[in-house]
Amino acid sequence: MIVPGRPIQTHFRQISNSKYEIEIGEPSSVSEIVFVLLRPDLLNVDKGLNIYSTSRSESEWRLIGVISKNCPSTIIRTGWTSVLMRGVRSVRIGVSIEEIREVRNAHRVISTELERKKNYPVKIAENLYNYLSSFIRRDPMSGVEHFVVPTNALRSWITKIQRKLSLDPSFLFKRED
Repeated sequence: MIVPGRPIQTHFRQISNSKYEIEIGEPSSVSEIVFVLLRPDLLNVDKGLNIYSTSRSESEWRLIGVISKNCPSTIIRTGWTSVLMRGVRSVRIGVSIEEIREVRNAHRVISTELERKKNYPVKIAENLYNYLSSFIRRDPMSGVEHFVVPTNALRSWITKIQRKLSLDPSFLFKRED
């Protein structure tokens, strides 16, 4: 495993027959990690690796990446540089040797999650536009439409979207039929 600016780490601690872990200190300074199979020829073609992370304050492992014989390296954007990670002393990285079909399924999950993250700003902008569209007024003389937005409209929208997100974090991605 490579953390940019730090020595390469290869000494994973074995925690079961197929699971290994390693600790990364000061995770708030780590924006990405790199995993490389140094000897992909040693991995059976029907096996792959799922990569997980957890901090000491979390009880669940979060899937963050996959590698296999056909794709022996990956760069993982950690998301650890956020304000929420300040003060977290370390993060554990878990590697689990899995059947290749499980690794492929995990890859699909990660790809879907990345697509959602890419589309999130667009969905927020669409939601804001739809909200502000309720303030469109037509000029009776010219027939031209204008936004006539009250000064508290943006604050009202923020409050509304925060409430909706707290009730259903995926509401932006639901279709309106």
